[in-house]
Amino acid sequence: MLLVDDSITVRQTLALTLEKANYQVLQAKDGYEAIETLQRHTNINLVFCDIEMPRMNGFEFLKNRQQDSALANIPVVMLTSRSSDKHRMLAFKLGANAYITKPYLEHILLTTLVDVLEKNTGVVD
Repeated sequence: MLLVDDSITVRQTLALTLEKANYQVLQAKDGYEAIETLQRHTNINLVFCDIEMPRMNGFEFLKNRQQDSALANIPVVMLTSRSSDKHRMLAFKLGANAYITKPYLEHILLTTLVDVLEKNTGVVD
């Protein structure tokens, strides 16, 4: 699993939540680093991605991911403070599989994760 957020605090908090639930977690601070990480680690089965990040934001990450056939099928859950329908609709149009707003409830996040993994792979790690 890959966590993409420019806030180290958000990444560390989310990583603790996921590791506590027995998921292996890698981290990236922006979309560029996320693309590089996905290309190097072919076993990543899901990405949590913020929208507002420097260098390459979450929407740009989704576009770049779609253009790479090796990455296009990796499910992405947007995890962002942007709660407007405009942002949500654009994320889904660009290929996001789910959209969660911050602050998030841990059980909602974990339920969404399981749902997305089941729908996209039929397997939950």
